Amino acid sequence: MAEIIVDSWAWAEYLSGNHKVAQAMEGKLLKTPALAFAELYRSFKRKGLADEKIEKALQSMASKSIVLALDAKQAILAGKIAAEENMHLSDAIIYSYTTASVPVLTGDADFRGRQKVIFISG
Repeated sequence: MAEIIVDSWAWAEYLSGNHKVAQAMEGKLLKTPALAFAELYRSFKRKGLADEKIEKALQSMASKSIVLALDAKQAILAGKIAAEENMHLSDAIIYSYTTASVPVLTGDADFRGRQKVIFISG
């Protein structure tokens, strides 16, 4: 089974009913960096979503994917990527989980044109 890293952009689109994103996720082993949960919580809160709806969305994400922890080794790798690739640290954290066979699914413009990315235009 193919694996993909799902970033917060992709999850937000999936949860809002984006069929392109849902199709890209279908039949794949989904992996979500823990950071995506923080990013989405903040985004949903800023949009005024009720805590109950936020909790339901985050639980749905967790039930559909493997949550990837951020430990010291992963954080150092992300810092290295951010410095070498001139990326925002949050994007570098997400990107640090990718491999040649496990790309990140996103529509975040900061990932456009990078290797190991499945890019979906909004």
